[in-house]
Amino acid sequence: MDKYIINGQIGEGAQGIVLKAHDSSRDQEVALKKILIKKIEGGLPTSIIREVKSLQQLKHPYVVELLDAFPNGLDFIMVFEYMPTGLWEVLRDFEISLTLAQIKTYMKMLLEGIAYVHGKNIMHRQMYVIRIFYNVKEFHIGETDIEQLAIVLKYLGSPTSESWPELTSLPDYNKITFPYHKSTSWENIIQDAQPEAIDLIRQILIYNSSKRLTAEQALCHTYFYSKPYPSMKTLIKPPSDHRLRVKSKEINPNVQPSTLFENLLSIV
Repeated sequence: MDKYIINGQIGEGAQGIVLKAHDSSRDQEVALKKILIKKIEGGLPTSIIREVKSLQQLKHPYVVELLDAFPNGLDFIMVFEYMPTGLWEVLRDFEISLTLAQIKTYMKMLLEGIAYVHGKNIMHRQMYVIRIFYNVKEFHIGETDIEQLAIVLKYLGSPTSESWPELTSLPDYNKITFPYHKSTSWENIIQDAQPEAIDLIRQILIYNSSKRLTAEQALCHTYFYSKPYPSMKTLIKPPSDHRLRVKSKEINPNVQPSTLFENLLSIV
C-alpha cells in the first residue's frame, strides 16, 4: 500500500469507497476500491474472491482493467486503471448533448464490452442502455433496485406468462407486488429516435431471454450500419475533473420517507 499516494475520493458505494491514487511504481493514476471486511474469522468473503477471479480474466479496451488486489489490515484493496470520467457522468452532464453518431458509437463500445464479458461467461449486474438512446437528462433511471424495477414495469408493462414464460419459476417471484401496468410503445418513449434504434431497443429490452438479442447479435443490427455511422473520431473529450463536476448528490439520511420515496410513488 506504501507505493500508492492517495489524492482524493472518487465515490462511495455499499461495499466501501473508491479512492484516486498515484501508483509510484508504475508512475500512473489508479483507482483504489477499498472494501471493509466485516467478518475476518471466515477468511475473505467468497463474493470478493469471485469478483477478483472474474476481473482477472478480463482484458479488453472497453472493460476497466484490474491491475492488482491485496488485503490491507481489515480492508481489501482492488486496484483499477483510473478513468477521469465515464459514460454515467457524460449522461448526467446537462452541458453535454450527444449527437446521433456519438450515441451510436457509445452503444457499439458498450455492446462490444458486454459481448466480450459474456463470452467469458461473466454477467454484469446493471446496464443503462435505454438512457443512452433516450438522450434526455430528465429521464429517471432510479437510484435503488426497487425503483429501477418500478420503472421497468412502467415502460415494459407487467410481465405475464406469455411475455415471460419463466416468470413464476424465479426464486423471488411475488415477494414484491406492483400495480398492473400496460406497456408503452418505444415510439412514444423515445420520440426522436431513428427507426433502426427503436427496433434495436425493442429486441434488447424484453423480458423473454430466449427472444432477446445477445450483445454479439445486437452488434450486427442494421442500426450500426446506417447513417450516421459510429466513429471514434466523434467522441467528446471531457476535462480531467469532469467526474467531480457531475458527482451525484449525497442522500440526506434525515430526509422524511415521504420525500425520499417521492419518485418511486410517482412511478407506481
